[in-house]
Amino acid sequence: MPRRKLSRTSDDLAREIERLQGQRAQLEAAEHARRGELLRHYLSGPRGDELRHVLDTLVGQADRHLFGLAPAARRSERTAT
Repeated sequence: MPRRKLSRTSDDLAREIERLQGQRAQLEAAEHARRGELLRHYLSGPRGDELRHVLDTLVGQADRHLFGLAPAARRSERTAT
């Protein structure tokens, strides 16, 4: 006996897409929280200062506070020293 085809409406598909997008957002938020917790753990560890030194060259101005980094010096100040 052949399987019966499911008839889905565009409303059904829109709800399913919305549900999946919500699920994805929740998973992404949980992953960001997990990564943040790991970074906080490593930054508070015995080699946190070394990690901050490495991050100093990689982290943009807007995110420096997240890692406990001082605001970056301007280019003119960097070349003067």
